[in-house]
Amino acid sequence: MKKEKMMQKSETVGKENEDLKTENQCLKERNVFLNQSLLSQTNELNEIKYQLDDLRNKNEMQNTLVQTLSHRLVSPDLCLQNKKLRDENARLREILKLSDGALLVEENGKLKLDNQLLQVKIDALLGQIVDENRKSCGHK
Repeated sequence: MKKEKMMQKSETVGKENEDLKTENQCLKERNVFLNQSLLSQTNELNEIKYQLDDLRNKNEMQNTLVQTLSHRLVSPDLCLQNKKLRDENARLREILKLSDGALLVEENGKLKLDNQLLQVKIDALLGQIVDENRKSCGHK
């Protein structure tokens, strides 16, 4: 009788051992999957953080550029330049009233050249502002 009980108990413990081994294997596989998933999510989070930092830097540079341009737009130099342009417009109206088309064509050519020179200056200033902002933000 004792032998039968021992055999029965041994069989029960053996079956429980097999069940525990199977459960242990499933848990190990689940753990590997969770570790891989965690690593993937960590990498994705790091990429998002990098993109967020990059967007913050770009936003800061744009804000600095807007502030600089806004400051330059309300500068006294700009007011003086506006007065000169108004005077030049008045002079051109007088030329239009008094002269023929040849003088207008010549004046138009001069103004186009002036416009191109001013555009080069504007482009150079914008480039300079962007370079200054990059340096202040630590970019090369």
